[in-house]
Parts: sequence; structure tokens; C-alpha cells
Amino acid sequence: MALPPLGGAYALSLRLHTTLRLPIARLGRPQLRAGRYVYCGSAYGPGGLRARILRHLDEEKQPHWHIDHLRRSAVIDGILSVPGGGECDLVRR
Repeated sequence: MALPPLGGAYALSLRLHTTLRLPIARLGRPQLRAGRYVYCGSAYGPGGLRARILRHLDEEKQPHWHIDHLRRSAVIDGILSVPGGGECDLVRR
């Protein structure tokens, strides 16, 4: 998969096969049911879309964002990158 080192927006399609209780006390340890989820984000830091998406694909990373907790159990089965795009525009689509 060719990911550009440019800034932009992206969407991850995730499949969760079993119910998951997220270990985020501040959010009340929410429970997610098995199913498909879509996560949208933006990547305007160093390395752009390539660096951010590769981080999401890394299964050995320490959790930093809420999505990292979901990624420990969910499988990414689709990626959309939009160089120069905005996260809010992508969510509206």
C-alpha cells in the first residue's frame, strides 16, 4: 500500500469480533459491541499520513490515543487516505 508522506485526513475501517470494554476510566470504561467501526483522523505532523497510518497498523505500540485501545482487539480491514483533506469533512462524508 502506497501511503503519502503528506498531511491529510484518513479513515480506518475496523472489525471487532467480540464485545470489548475499553480500559478508559475517564470515559466510564465504555463497552463496544462486536461489529464494524470507522475511525477518522487527521495527520498533519511529521511524516504525514504515512507515519500516522503505519502507527495504527503497528500492533506492538504503547496506547496513546483512545483508538489504540480499540486496535488491540479490532482488525483494520480498510484504509482511506485523503492528502490535504480535513478530518471533519471526511466525517461528514
